[in-house]
Amino acid sequence: PRIFSYAELYIGTNGFSQDQVLGSGGFGRVYKAALPSDGTLVAVKCLAEKGDSFEKTFAAELVAVAHLRHRNLVRLRGWCVHEDQLLLVYDYMPNRSLDRVLFKNNSSPSSPAGSPLDFQQRQKIVLGLA
Repeated sequence: PRIFSYAELYIGTNGFSQDQVLGSGGFGRVYKAALPSDGTLVAVKCLAEKGDSFEKTFAAELVAVAHLRHRNLVRLRGWCVHEDQLLLVYDYMPNRSLDRVLFKNNSSPSSPAGSPLDFQQRQKIVLGLA
């Protein structure tokens, strides 16, 4: 993993435009970005601003993904610390996250098309991660 500049992530996300938001959760938003240097698509996770749990969140995120390598897991490309914000940069996954497929919600407009994974597909993924 490498250190990214805030400028390249800002440009790549079109100024962290709402149009580039892939999702959001308790720790912040995830944006789609095209790196200005070569157009590579990445996902930029903007963690919540510094607070009591900032360092713990940062450490936990890095420990969880920095050394993992598997085709079903997203790879951490790097990070950026800008003022009070931590941004983590991951490979972009065009099919979004695995949980959207595993736990498909038919009523949600953001759910992927098609049916959720069958048992054999889920088992293959789990065994591959073990």
